[in-house]
Amino acid sequence: MLSVEDFCRILKRNGFGPYAGVPCSILKPLINYLLDSYDMTYYTATSEGEAMGIAGGFGLAGKIPVVLMQNSGLGNAITPLTSLQLVYNLPALILVSWRGEPGKPDEPEHRVMGPITRELLDVIGIPNECLVESNHELKNQILRMKGIVTKTNRPVALIVKKGAFTEYIQKAGEKELKVPLMQRKEARIALDKAVFSRFQNGVPKELQLVIRVDRGSQFIAKVFKDAVKLSGLTIQFCGIQCPNDKPYIESFISKYKTEEIYRNCYETFNDEKKAWKNYKFLV
Repeated sequence: MLSVEDFCRILKRNGFGPYAGVPCSILKPLINYLLDSYDMTYYTATSEGEAMGIAGGFGLAGKIPVVLMQNSGLGNAITPLTSLQLVYNLPALILVSWRGEPGKPDEPEHRVMGPITRELLDVIGIPNECLVESNHELKNQILRMKGIVTKTNRPVALIVKKGAFTEYIQKAGEKELKVPLMQRKEARIALDKAVFSRFQNGVPKELQLVIRVDRGSQFIAKVFKDAVKLSGLTIQFCGIQCPNDKPYIESFISKYKTEEIYRNCYETFNDEKKAWKNYKFLV
């Protein structure tokens, strides 16, 4: 069995990453480790096809992304693989967990895909191997996979059998979100700063100012509503999926995405955070 820490370290050392994928019980130790890790990025996708689309973007950016999926969902990845990665030579390492492995008891829904998983990868031209079970063998296998990717600039796959990874328990209670969302307290602090920067002596009552926000949980919270009231403002909620209710911020976000987000590739959230701060000073 392999430890997920060693596995990810070897992949990183050989230039693989970032990661994208969908939930899977066999890959659970690996996913849990990636979610805990602050120096590796994991994008949770809603489908295998979406994960391959994310990988395609990183492939265009010169990365070798790692995609995690169960073989039962491999069919969902066939279209992007055969119309994107394999057509435009976009590299990726695909980790496919093997449910329904021949000779191993499993659930009925894996009886068809299990025996043909490797054959299906062969048919569409993706070199594939079963993931080895020792660190010494792993180093050689990853080097071999890296060599194929470097030479062909196309995807390769490793088939992950049940029990390939040792168990990894997420650091419950200790782990913070890698991409922290605005919380209620932060929303209140942001409001206080915005008001004070404009009105050091408080908002004049005669102005009757309105703050317009969406229906995010941080804005509908009582603590935020109370803060708005104490600031002398009136809160107004935008309609659902009504960008014209807040045109200025929507325009700004659209401009920010076009000028910054879509032009760059970030390894970590902190990298993007620094870019955001620099962008604010330029605007």
